Amino acid sequence: MQERISIAKTLGSGELGEKMKPICTSWVTVSIRCARTYIQALLGLLVAQPTLHLDVDTVQLLAVAALPALFSAAQNALEEHGANLGPRG
Repeated sequence: MQERISIAKTLGSGELGEKMKPICTSWVTVSIRCARTYIQALLGLLVAQPTLHLDVDTVQLLAVAALPALFSAAQNALEEHGANLGPRG
């Protein structure tokens, strides 16, 4: 246990640890945005289901709510990590 703690301290304190911090925080940001989008889409579907008289299984409802979250995660990952897909104007 002590060895794992000392390894973690060593990795977090050196030059490699300093380079990894922005990468880790950007992935945390992407994950938070993805989770927020999933919750918003799920709540929207749960509100719309009785209003529109949708007869949808719970698993299908969860899967449909996951689609916008996956698209959001892909978009945010590309924006955070600076993918060069063409000119920005």
